[in-house]
Amino acid sequence: MAHSTRCSLNSTAFDEPSPPQAGKMWEAGCPPLEPLSFPLSVNSRKPVLAVEHPLRLEPHPPPAISCVSMTSLGILLSGRGSNFIAIADNIASGKLRARITAVISNRPDAPGIAEARARGLNALVIPSKGLPREAHDRAVAQALRDSGASLVILAGYLRLLSPWFVQQFPSRILNIHPSLLPAFPGLDAQRQALDYGVQFSGCTVHFVDEHLDHGAIILQKVVPVLSTDDDHALAARILAQEHLAYSEAIALVASGNYKIEGRRILPITGNSTAKSSF
Repeated sequence: MAHSTRCSLNSTAFDEPSPPQAGKMWEAGCPPLEPLSFPLSVNSRKPVLAVEHPLRLEPHPPPAISCVSMTSLGILLSGRGSNFIAIADNIASGKLRARITAVISNRPDAPGIAEARARGLNALVIPSKGLPREAHDRAVAQALRDSGASLVILAGYLRLLSPWFVQQFPSRILNIHPSLLPAFPGLDAQRQALDYGVQFSGCTVHFVDEHLDHGAIILQKVVPVLSTDDDHALAARILAQEHLAYSEAIALVASGNYKIEGRRILPITGNSTAKSSF
């Protein structure tokens, strides 16, 4: 029988406390509110004496206080970061309920870092040149922890992650690949698809494990391969679908409304805690 694991955003790789009640997520330092009674004094919850007044003044209800947690994203990129930009735009428009707590690049000249700074985001450069892979990964992992990221999003991050890094964030690292995995993993996936003569390709969002383009598949989108396609034309149409698929996959993982059975990710309905428009 396949092993079934229930996933929830509240179980992160950063040793954050589990939520006190199912279906609710509380920010650290934001405990469940106790019922209030009116009127109250400023510094005490003990009732104060009412003052007679010719006008009857009804007490105002307390302002709404939201303790619902918002998914925190740590973005890793090495280039222009078009998927990062699409995710950031969906957050800004309210389509995706999340926040970006760090954008990290191993390349100081990455256009995606300049874009992150222009948006006022926490943009960090941790150069990888000359460093052993795991040593660099340890620095990146610490930066992600410091930022409070609960999901790690690879957006054109041109480095193989060490097994140590993957183990720090189990089922919390997402990647997108421009093919319908398991077909055509690795580099030049669009060229591989054309050379093989497939009639359909697409993109895949998947969890990251210790193997290349191998983790459990979260979401896929299909793109037809046209007879007039070359590498660039096919890549452009797939990229347009990537910009949709990544935010949809993040919304699903953030909601916690799924379970993993073997390599299959199955949706669970009726338990949404993170609202998104996908």
